[in-house]
Amino acid sequence: MGHEVTLIFPVRNIENEIVRVLNTVREQISDFSAEFIVVDMASKDATLWRALPYIESHGLSGMVLQNGEGSVSEALNIGIQKASGRYLSFVFARRLYQPFLPAYLETAREENADIVFGATSLEEQKLVLQRKRNQLVRHRTGIELLREVQTGAVRLDLAAVMIRTAFLRGKGICFTRDCSFGYAEEFLIRCVLQAERLRQSSVLLKRNTANEWKQGKQEVIGARIFQKVDAVIRISDLLARMNGDEDLRLYYR
Repeated sequence: MGHEVTLIFPVRNIENEIVRVLNTVREQISDFSAEFIVVDMASKDATLWRALPYIESHGLSGMVLQNGEGSVSEALNIGIQKASGRYLSFVFARRLYQPFLPAYLETAREENADIVFGATSLEEQKLVLQRKRNQLVRHRTGIELLREVQTGAVRLDLAAVMIRTAFLRGKGICFTRDCSFGYAEEFLIRCVLQAERLRQSSVLLKRNTANEWKQGKQEVIGARIFQKVDAVIRISDLLARMNGDEDLRLYYR
């Protein structure tokens, strides 16, 4: 693979924000090789035509793809298929974070991690630093981490993870096609349950609200909201197939 990290941007109709979003990521990649993959979902404005010259004018590696009227899940899957980086991360215009990519990559390099995620509170950050100092502390299993997610002790965000590309492809993990609600949680839990090396970076995640896309009123979603129910049921079924924790399986069911 030619790059260390692939950044996947699913976009639609953000012509006024696309440059700002790309800038927030470009500012983080001075110390490692990165690839930008912008997947446009049938934008009706100039999003596509502003992303392409940006990548070219800044001498960045990457591509801008047109994915048609598909879902975000389909756009993310296209990005994964095209990724050439050893690791990948997802960038969403509505949910940006202060710089975390260099710290995540350092953790990934040091520990050959399948998944890297950060701390969302000072208390959690202190625990991560304590674990790092104590080399005898055993790392969490996927089930253990999922229990912490269930209780609210840990929060995972698709916009703030780094995942080894070969791990995703080797396990055949992708986003559920045509799923617009619940796809992020389902994907992350699939990754957590199948990863061998889950590692938490000590970086404290903080939202970059100044550069986020402030979306206006959203469309009425109607019955599609039940896609989230279907996603949770699939998680329960996966736990059953893996002979996972029965209490967790029942919780998700």
